[in-house]
Amino acid sequence: MRTQNTKTRRTRITVIAGVLIASALVAVTTALGSTPVERSSLSEVPGLGATNQTAARDDAVAFYEAFQRENLVQACMARAGFDYRVEVAYPDGVVLEVASYLGVEPSVGDVDDVGASLADGERAENWENFRSLSPGDRDRYAMALYGESADDLIAVGETGTAPGGGADFATGGCYGEAQSAVPGIWVLKRSMSKDLEATRTKAFEVAVNDGAYARCAKSYGFDSRSPGDVEAALVDATLSLEVGEKILEGCVDVWDDTIGAARKTVEEQLFTQRKPDLDAQRDKYEGIVAAMKADTAFMQYVNDVSVYLLSQPVEDVHEGE
Repeated sequence: MRTQNTKTRRTRITVIAGVLIASALVAVTTALGSTPVERSSLSEVPGLGATNQTAARDDAVAFYEAFQRENLVQACMARAGFDYRVEVAYPDGVVLEVASYLGVEPSVGDVDDVGASLADGERAENWENFRSLSPGDRDRYAMALYGESADDLIAVGETGTAPGGGADFATGGCYGEAQSAVPGIWVLKRSMSKDLEATRTKAFEVAVNDGAYARCAKSYGFDSRSPGDVEAALVDATLSLEVGEKILEGCVDVWDDTIGAARKTVEEQLFTQRKPDLDAQRDKYEGIVAAMKADTAFMQYVNDVSVYLLSQPVEDVHEGE
């Protein structure tokens, strides 16, 4: 039976990376609320996707950049005298969505060719190689990979907790070099987090002040500024379920139209304010989808990971060992 479980399957070496870059392993969330918008100038900017299509694009790019970093790490570790297998940590369900977005159609029938070897390599090889080294070589490996001691890496691999909270842990070595070389698509979004939150809040205020939803709700005999007010009243039992459902169903288009128009207005304002940064981001990622699809090594990797995930029975889908 196929599964699209969203838990992340990782080696312990990858868990260490996950402790440090967890935010990069989460599918992009809508910056301006949970309801997708038809089209927005912000959403068209890579890294700020707010529709199903643009969010899928951003996840695909993030996965591609993680793949690029892993290849840089592999080459760097080879120069240090160590074998390292490319292993991209990403939630299983998102990987399958990335495959779909890129047009990859993996066949479970291929699992005999790639599934078993991929499973072994993805889940255990780097960690097992690391643990099999002599104490001295383990320290050299850990220092080459992350700039940390072997004992600290083992502790993080077993507990999932980095020393000192993890802010500066394992930011050196080959991993640090790869992060600097390919910082990733989410950098702009993180730098704009306060602006995006303020925009989301302002859009809501504009929609509420428009009054269209309040008028619609009033036609059902209830004073409400937004769907949230109706839902809160239902929870508090100050509104009957029958009336509440009528309002939520009868006024949904009114709210969607109002919040959509409000988002467009405030997005245009933010776009004007941050235009140089947004234009630079768009220029940087121009043609990225075509580049991903033209990268045969990457597309093969997406296929192989997808084949492995789709071949797993439900009882075998779990967090990495």
